[in-house]
Amino acid sequence: NEQFKFGLALNAPFGLVTEWEGGANWSGRFLSEKAELINIDVTPTIAWRVSDRTGIALGVVARFAEVELRNRNAAINPITGQPADVSANKLTSDMETGFGVTLGILHRASDKLSVGFYYKSAVEIDFAGEAEFEQILTGVPAFDAIVADSLPDSAVPITTSVEFPDQASLGVAYRFTDRWLAEFDLNWTGWSTFDELIIEFDASSGIDDLDRPQRWDDAMNYRAGASYALNDRSSLRFGLYFDESPQPDETVSPLLPDADRWGYTFGYGYTGEKYDLDAYGMYVPFDDRTTTTNLDGFNGTYSTSVWIVGGAIGF
Repeated sequence: NEQFKFGLALNAPFGLVTEWEGGANWSGRFLSEKAELINIDVTPTIAWRVSDRTGIALGVVARFAEVELRNRNAAINPITGQPADVSANKLTSDMETGFGVTLGILHRASDKLSVGFYYKSAVEIDFAGEAEFEQILTGVPAFDAIVADSLPDSAVPITTSVEFPDQASLGVAYRFTDRWLAEFDLNWTGWSTFDELIIEFDASSGIDDLDRPQRWDDAMNYRAGASYALNDRSSLRFGLYFDESPQPDETVSPLLPDADRWGYTFGYGYTGEKYDLDAYGMYVPFDDRTTTTNLDGFNGTYSTSVWIVGGAIGF
């Protein structure tokens, strides 16, 4: 009705995949060959029109997530005295669920100026899954037999916990003309929740738990955008943003390499009588990042660029 609206959003705010090619020729394979996080947020929201110029929205976040990690193990071949790949490891979790809340406030100070604030709480998810160890034969029967005896005969149960960070955003929009609308956002993400990654193996397996320090910091993101109205229903949009990396030099690794980056965006929006349509694209070139203090002693230079496309339909 005039005072209340209901919305349902479906998105994936933290999904990522880092996968390295090269197999036995990839020098970082003992740290990571693949790291994948799949997550989907389902967010039902109620918005209340407090006055002609102010609205408040409250929502609940149901986050569904699963994780996959792949790497290799090496051992010293007692015959050659050289390290050799002895197993390919795959750690996978079940699809697990966590919950959080969202808060949004929009105030139209005038017909030209609007101010908005948004907050999404942290969401902690406890994962359960299994680890599989596939032996890589070296061609040395005695050595392969020793390796076979050291590997589990079946999948090993594992558990871990991930606290996804809370987020806050403050935005100001100003309408210069009937066709031009510009906006600037300050965005904060509480990445300090990602202090370490601990994976616990079933005690009966005899495998030591994995404890990888991460030591991420809270980070800021700065965004500017503009919208140009082609007519009463269609708009073109343009944007630019800068995103600080929360990752310190010592934990930049093949598992989750990160760096400061710029983002360049463009989009199109259509507003109908009963539905809205939006489509967008974004190009993100990361700054090259060179490490010299990695905790694993694996230093190098990382170069990354990303294209993202998406769309939304509202009824």
